[in-house]
Amino acid sequence: MTKLTEHFTLEEFTKSTVASKLKIDNSVPTELMLNIKLTPAKLELVRQALGKPIIITSCYR
Repeated sequence: MTKLTEHFTLEEFTKSTVASKLKIDNSVPTELMLNIKLTPAKLELVRQALGKPIIITSCYR
């Protein structure tokens, strides 16, 4: 598992039932990793403000 922040992993950001079903490679290209790392960093702030976990259902497309 690749941790992006304390509470978020790369795997939960790239998981896709549709991609799995259609055998689509949903891995993140190197040039987009900075954006993928910024999103969970901001979501950590939201999580702190809410005081509870956030469940990611869709992130990387």
